[in-house]
Amino acid sequence: MNHKISSFIILSLIVWEISAQSFLSTNKLWSTMSGPVSGCSSYFCSSYYTKFDGDTLVDGIRYMKALRSDDQQMKKWIIEGFIREETNKKVFYRDITAKEECLLYDFGCKAGDTLFLNCVCRESGFLVDSIKTFVNDGVARKYFYLTYLKIKTTKEVWIEGIGSTLGILNGGSFSHCMTGGGEALLCFTEDGIKKYQSPLVSNYCFLNPDIIDGISPEKTISEFKVYPNPVSGKLFVQFPAITAENYTLELYSVKGELVKTECVEAFANLCQIDVSSLRNGTYILRVILDSEKYAEEAIVIKQ
Repeated sequence: MNHKISSFIILSLIVWEISAQSFLSTNKLWSTMSGPVSGCSSYFCSSYYTKFDGDTLVDGIRYMKALRSDDQQMKKWIIEGFIREETNKKVFYRDITAKEECLLYDFGCKAGDTLFLNCVCRESGFLVDSIKTFVNDGVARKYFYLTYLKIKTTKEVWIEGIGSTLGILNGGSFSHCMTGGGEALLCFTEDGIKKYQSPLVSNYCFLNPDIIDGISPEKTISEFKVYPNPVSGKLFVQFPAITAENYTLELYSVKGELVKTECVEAFANLCQIDVSSLRNGTYILRVILDSEKYAEEAIVIKQ
């Protein structure tokens, strides 16, 4: 074999192995939606953010803190629990009220294995049906397809480096073990770049933001035209009809930082925002009327 080719293969394997180990990180952010996850919209669901930050010792075991924010602007965080990852790719979690940790994930499993995940569903195991690898955004990730053995029609999917599609702290199927409702992973971002979007709700990374400021979301973004998206220079917002109300356009980073504000006077139906000075990444555009009706849209900036 050609020496350059063999060196490339070895280097690729090393890079892949390092990538596969980096599940817990401070540069990752998850948004989980709760409520009726089938046919969900911003009117009927709520969501919360999860991130990991800071080492701590609990009963002599070193963990990272699992933090939760119900605030769209992420100004207030509370400790929800503690999480750690072993070199064998097993992830253990301990809720803030729990007396001991539980097995949340096993990313070192193989197809055909039966996993007993004791964070939520303690009475039955999960069969690993298959493991497939997909490349998204230049990153190869393993997808683990699981079946809950107690209710074999119920499935769950894990994504390497991201977690369960039911939500980062819901590995072991939070939805399988509760009556009614459920949760689902809404968005996942890494280094400020969105890497996952739930197919249940397109573009949104936070639902029901009236929890924060009392504004009632009576308009949807479908009533506005936002283009181009992705955008590299100027972003255009076109309104469906001329209105006597003024508009305010606010652009937020995924961390909740207000980075741009534009005001649109009444009777104008087109506005532009210069985003050329902003870094690449995913941003949230909020359109607010004088009547405090508003809508949101996820915007991707690629310079």
